[in-house]
Amino acid sequence: MVSSLTEHGVAAQTPVAATASGTQTTQKTVQGTLATIASAALDLDGPLVVTVGDEVGLRAELSWWESRALYGWRVLVPRTKDQAGAMSDRLAVHGATAEEVPTIAVEPPRSPTQMERAVKGLVDGRYQWVVFTSTNAVRAVWEKFAEFGLDARAFSGVKIACVGSATAEKVRGFGINPELVPSVEEAQESSSEGLLGIFPPYDDVLDPVDRVLLPRATSPPRRWRPGCATAAGRSTTSRRTARCAPRRRRPRSARRSRPAGSTRSASRRRPPCATWSASPASRTPARSSRASGRRRPRRPASSACGWTSSRRSPRPGAGRRAGRARREAPRRRRPAPAAQGEGPPPLAALGSCGRTLGRMPFPAHRPRRLRTTPALRRLVAETDLRPRHLVLPMFVKEGAGEPIAIASMPGVVQHTRDSLRKAAVEAVQAGVGGLMLFGVPERHDAAGSAGVDPDGVLNVALRDVRAEVGDATVVMADTCLDEFTDHGHCGVLDADGNVDNDATLGVYQRMAVAQAEAGAHLLGPSGMMDGQVGAIRAALDEAGHQDVGILAYTAKYTSAFYGPFREAVESQLQGDRKTYQQDGANVREALRELALDLEEGADMVMVKPAMAYLDVLRAVAESADVPVAAYQVSGEYAMVEAAAANGWLDRERTILETLTGIRRAGADVVLTYWATEVAGRLDRA
Repeated sequence: MVSSLTEHGVAAQTPVAATASGTQTTQKTVQGTLATIASAALDLDGPLVVTVGDEVGLRAELSWWESRALYGWRVLVPRTKDQAGAMSDRLAVHGATAEEVPTIAVEPPRSPTQMERAVKGLVDGRYQWVVFTSTNAVRAVWEKFAEFGLDARAFSGVKIACVGSATAEKVRGFGINPELVPSVEEAQESSSEGLLGIFPPYDDVLDPVDRVLLPRATSPPRRWRPGCATAAGRSTTSRRTARCAPRRRRPRSARRSRPAGSTRSASRRRPPCATWSASPASRTPARSSRASGRRRPRRPASSACGWTSSRRSPRPGAGRRAGRARREAPRRRRPAPAAQGEGPPPLAALGSCGRTLGRMPFPAHRPRRLRTTPALRRLVAETDLRPRHLVLPMFVKEGAGEPIAIASMPGVVQHTRDSLRKAAVEAVQAGVGGLMLFGVPERHDAAGSAGVDPDGVLNVALRDVRAEVGDATVVMADTCLDEFTDHGHCGVLDADGNVDNDATLGVYQRMAVAQAEAGAHLLGPSGMMDGQVGAIRAALDEAGHQDVGILAYTAKYTSAFYGPFREAVESQLQGDRKTYQQDGANVREALRELALDLEEGADMVMVKPAMAYLDVLRAVAESADVPVAAYQVSGEYAMVEAAAANGWLDRERTILETLTGIRRAGADVVLTYWATEVAGRLDRA
């Protein structure tokens, strides 16, 4: 182009401007003369817009990107994905290049129980004020309202306070006019603490209710927490509306490339996941796992731009006192980049933490040091597996003259009375924590009467085992009718052939009393009838068996893994159990069952099966305040045995790995057909 203009008589000193990426925030323009522009434009990429002649001087009068205040800045926007767009557009208007790097993602809380209670409290008139501190909180509450078929009328008689104009606009969008929206000056930059400073005082005459609902994703500020000076003398209830998703790795471009010019963060506020791992303020910060001897690993905090910080989240279960300030670790500066051509900085130049952009903290941190010897690995193990954690399920067959092998469960048998006593003694000597007995009767009928009969096979077995081992282990009984009915269902049927829930409860009550009188320490109602725990508890107490506990089958799912068990108990099942056992797609349903079982008096709770439902087990363990058991069922046992028999798996290592995984997920107790074998092996370790 330069040659062509020169040939056509354009003077070499004619001013020329070349622009790349025109009308974009990455726009770049160089100026020169016709003689120099070719060399000046070598660094420009892509198609160029070239201006020649006196018009070059008019560029200063045009509002191009170079004249804007933030031109040349590359700004990280660490907001959630659905909130980053508006901020990026505003930055672009001022000439900056926005780099969207979400450091948090808003997800629903694992347990909906608290929000459901909050919604019920609003409908019942338990709250006088609702304080929204973010648009996320407004959206979460409104979504929960939609689940219950509620609308703005549910807020009748409730006053609304909002932090920030955006939050107030979100509330107005749902047809509700907030009573209190402080100005920025009044609320000290619209903070929750500032809102508290102008909150109306409580009047015990004019205000019949003195409760304030505070839905938010993290733990509330100290002054909003119960036990502190709350909202003008009112009591505060905090309900969690969201949680932070695990921190994801930043895009490669954001990790490795150096931004043009300086880099600033669009937000100085740390994301919630860097501050609290949190449960609602009415409880302690996140609880440690229920598995004995195990600490939940801390998640590293995240700074606004996604860097790993030396500041840590509160230790789960540490019981930090409300409002106690944490010391901030000193900020470390990133090492200066090496000059071009010098190569990467030497490791020694990285400082004690070894941190540089895109690098791991090596060699100061070497996690392999703690894996070098078996003794070190045992010392720092976060999860332990001991014989006391294991319970052995056992089958006893009425009238059997010798143990009968179960083809689909290699190594497991239907015991005689004599072999049952012997196996029970061996299990106790190995140190197992308990024995769960199942009966296989000779006679089945529609009512499952053999399960209620004091001289039925299961009750006789309970007396035999209790007489043999006494209190040396925990003797448990399966309180269910499926082994005893001729239709194979866990309850009695009505005239239409459906399981009659309420009629079954009466049978369970008689069955439970018979098992308690036979010597069982714990009863395991596994039929998944509504109200079964409360009915059994009432019957036991009325019969004078207040010390007999209940191990509730809280989350028992309809599962294909029960196949070998049905052979073991010679089940007569007709149809399926989908109308009373849980759907494998549901987790919240398990937490609802948990709340009901605990309310009815369960002493322990169980998840069954275990290996395919570890997420449910974790959710139950985090929510329950009683010991949690998990049942490694017959199908899980059988598939490992089959794979090992074919040489596809190392049998012993696989068994230990599966049991450790169940413990790591949160089980205090594991029911497994390998209990005696593994207990003996652990005792020798």
